[in-house]
Amino acid sequence: FFKKVDYNEKKSEYHYSDIRYYPIAGVKQKVKKIDYDKNDIIRKETFFRADNIYRIRLYNESGKILKEDTYEDTNLKGSRILYYSNGNIKEEYYFNDLDIKVGQFTSYYHNGGLQSDLEYLDGALFGTCSWYYPSGNLMKIKDYLDETVYQIEYYENGSKKSEGNFDGNKLVGR
Repeated sequence: FFKKVDYNEKKSEYHYSDIRYYPIAGVKQKVKKIDYDKNDIIRKETFFRADNIYRIRLYNESGKILKEDTYEDTNLKGSRILYYSNGNIKEEYYFNDLDIKVGQFTSYYHNGGLQSDLEYLDGALFGTCSWYYPSGNLMKIKDYLDETVYQIEYYENGSKKSEGNFDGNKLVGR
């Protein structure tokens, strides 16, 4: 993952940059910096608003998008989207100023099907979370309560596999 302060990228991949200004009411307010590699392929786009980084997109060597961070403010919190090489979304989630997952987290299979629908609170799973088989059928639901985790697990055909309190790595219950 990357943050606007500490990018996990190889700056040596960039050969040259292009900066574009987008005036609003005659004032330079939006700026976009595009970094290209030696083969003229876009590797990074950085969008600025009011002198602050607003969005960063990183691309692979084929010019396909890999990651996109959108920042809500100057405190480095925002949302992140990760992509598969085929352009489909792999993960979408929010992060706080410490780059820790907060709020809704959604992941997808390579073909675009839903893989999980989770909720995070300060980097830990929270609330009701669901996982799915590649077929789209529900695999399991876990309800993260104050002290316990309640889980219902299903076979791919939809029939119930197990249900009960989940303690560490083992199911305690029916």
